[in-house]
Amino acid sequence: MSSFSDFNISPEVISTLNKMGFTAPTEIQQKTLPVLLDDKAQDLVALASTGTGKTAAFGIPLIEKIDARSLHPQALVLSPTRELASQVAEQLKKIGAAKNIQVAVIYGGSSYRTQIMQLKKGAQIVVATPGRLVDLLEQDLLSLTKVKMMILDEADEMLSMGFQESLNFILSATHPEDIDDKVVRASCQTWLFSATMNASVRQITKRYLEKPFFIEVSTGKGLSPTIRHSYFTVRSELKTEGLLRLLRSFPQFYGFIFCQTKLEVSELEQALLKNNLPVESLHGDKVQRDREFILKRFRSGETRIVVATDVAARGLDIQNLTHVINYSLPWNVETYIHRVGRTGRNGSEGHAFTLVGPHEIRSLVRLQKQTGIELHKGAFPKAIEYAVSEMKKVLDLMTQDFSGAAFRSATQAVQEILKEKEELSDAHLQDFLPKLFLLLKGEWFNQSEKNLDFLEGKVPREFDSTERSSRQGGGRSIGSRSRSSGSGPSRSRSGSSRGEGGRERRFSEGRDYDQVRSPKRSRTEDRSESGQGRPPRRFDKKNDENTSRGKRFGRPSSSAQSQRVIRYDDDESGPSSRKR
Repeated sequence: MSSFSDFNISPEVISTLNKMGFTAPTEIQQKTLPVLLDDKAQDLVALASTGTGKTAAFGIPLIEKIDARSLHPQALVLSPTRELASQVAEQLKKIGAAKNIQVAVIYGGSSYRTQIMQLKKGAQIVVATPGRLVDLLEQDLLSLTKVKMMILDEADEMLSMGFQESLNFILSATHPEDIDDKVVRASCQTWLFSATMNASVRQITKRYLEKPFFIEVSTGKGLSPTIRHSYFTVRSELKTEGLLRLLRSFPQFYGFIFCQTKLEVSELEQALLKNNLPVESLHGDKVQRDREFILKRFRSGETRIVVATDVAARGLDIQNLTHVINYSLPWNVETYIHRVGRTGRNGSEGHAFTLVGPHEIRSLVRLQKQTGIELHKGAFPKAIEYAVSEMKKVLDLMTQDFSGAAFRSATQAVQEILKEKEELSDAHLQDFLPKLFLLLKGEWFNQSEKNLDFLEGKVPREFDSTERSSRQGGGRSIGSRSRSSGSGPSRSRSGSSRGEGGRERRFSEGRDYDQVRSPKRSRTEDRSESGQGRPPRRFDKKNDENTSRGKRFGRPSSSAQSQRVIRYDDDESGPSSRKR
């Protein structure tokens, strides 16, 4: 269906949708509206990526099924975070404005009095976070016994954020009388919307929904196809410097930088502020008033960079983000999808950058396999490139056609100064501009050209050969190896590099890249069938007679020069042995 008029939607709501700029339904709306607008609608599970119009997908049926004459709560929308609850409430207010539908938003960190007054005035729809809603229910300030529809928005975060006990209590409160504690399903229709179908969502579906109707929008594991995913291998101690180079390379950067912890967010914010970058931060210690102020500045474009934790940024719906940077690699695939899903919306181009330390390579490979995304190896810009770009901006300004009294006065002052400086003869005027740049903007040129990439531009061996050849022009990546069935991994001498301090770092599967691995000693092998070896010591009678007690159990003496060690060669698919 190409128009909202094709659905069973009232003219008032269609008029409101047109005013909001909703001219055609999205894919998730096309699939959910016929089901939810039906009078015999059942429980529903809808899977779609962030930014595909899920709020309107359940918001329109809610508005159509609400009785505007009755002021008691008839629908409940549960959201995992305050920001998401606020955004959902605002959109529902707009959709229901023509039908005079009242929406109350309940969340922690805000005034109880204001929220209680909203409920007393009458609200047909309540949008709430679980914690504050439980508080009001326990104080008998709100009744859910007449709720006809319940929506679990961003359901994949409900259990992961520790809301299971609260969720059980809220669902039981929808029943008109006391019920058995074992009964956990709501007494009304339950609609579940999520970006991913992870273990938490399956658990909620099995526990709280009854024979639900499933809808899934195929978006490649919940990721927009217009997002370009890039990773940058960087030494852990140089991540901040690598991030600064990326930010300076994209002066129009408008997006989020994600970290794992509040401490990491605070430290990174201070580092960026010291480099004169306009940045704000969001984490759990921010009070609601500060959070709202920061988001207001971010939405208006006054602030273009926000460093945040996953929980603090959950559910934020901000349009036209150009970039999302994973300063820390997320713990799971779902978190990665939620992070980068904030860019590349509505068909626009987006960029997802991930800074990967030596110990995070395997996690990155696992993420690629589980999402099916194409990861591109990125290269950090050189420090001199930033200086050159900044110089070009200044020169562009200097070559503009200026006029007026102020410009003439400035020109005359410069000429007077040049007359006094004998060393600035015509022969040395060519050096004047570089000296001026160094004097005014010396920090542009004082950046070290250290190599940030611990792989020195090569692709990790864990990625497939196709990617390596396309990125490296057919060359071999660091730690490359071949595999054969039934044989162990072979390690080439070219699969090692020199780390700081001259130590040899060997890269092998199953070990962190920044750990040193020494050659292993192999167990004695029986090669009697091929004539290339001898039986183990414990079965060699002649040898056993001439050895001490300890040697009878296969422990070679220090004098034995026939110790066998594993050797890894480029042309072998498994370990071979040699004498030393």
